[in-house]
Amino acid sequence: MVRPEIRWIDSADTCDQSGGLVDISEWKPLLLSDVYICVFLTIGEPGVRGAALFQLVVATPEGIQKCRPDTALDEMLQSFKECYPGTPLPESMKTFDVGSSWGPLLIVDGWNWEDVHSQLEHRVAACERETWDESLECLRKKFWWEYEGMIRKV
Repeated sequence: MVRPEIRWIDSADTCDQSGGLVDISEWKPLLLSDVYICVFLTIGEPGVRGAALFQLVVATPEGIQKCRPDTALDEMLQSFKECYPGTPLPESMKTFDVGSSWGPLLIVDGWNWEDVHSQLEHRVAACERETWDESLECLRKKFWWEYEGMIRKV
């Protein structure tokens, strides 16, 4: 069995108040409830040199409302918040894969690096398969892949 491993996680959207880039594990947004960032992951096969680059968006409901206010997702999140005030989003509402109209998205209730990291590790571990190619195919359903759409010539 091949269990893909995360080798590196970062974001170009994690800046401090002066505009300097901060490591994602150290980053603190101005408001923990207002996040909408693109996250890059380097994922590889254990014991094999090299890796593939993947991306997804990590966002809070408030971040989605500010960055994508024209979407049905915004309406769904707002409806949930109105019906269940103060209740965290259920797990089933937190993940959108590539097959959805939203693409790879991880919705978090508020920014907490340890929780985000844990959820990313879980998403990658769920792609354990018999071969690396099978694992890669699974990862491509959960993240944007660096080579997506390119034609492979043999």
